[in-house]
Amino acid sequence: MELSLNSRSLPQQIELSALSLLIIDEADLILSYGHSADLQRLLDPAQGWIPKVGVQGVLMSATMTNDVESLKGWALRSPVSLLSARYAYCGTLH
Repeated sequence: MELSLNSRSLPQQIELSALSLLIIDEADLILSYGHSADLQRLLDPAQGWIPKVGVQGVLMSATMTNDVESLKGWALRSPVSLLSARYAYCGTLH
């Protein structure tokens, strides 16, 4: 199921209690288009849209803006960042 944040009000008939994976792609664009409050409302456990436990979250963004960093901070528990670079440093794993 795809949930679009194009409207300012999320429909009340969407049932997300069985949700196990939530992917937010193009987070930087979503935030730059002014949908920060929509994301906060969608991801706020007190709102009841998404189950409080057991949901794997994936946040994808081409750029790590301050807004994306902020979203990462309040939306994800124990986030892990994967960064891509043309020339990556390779080292020994511990």
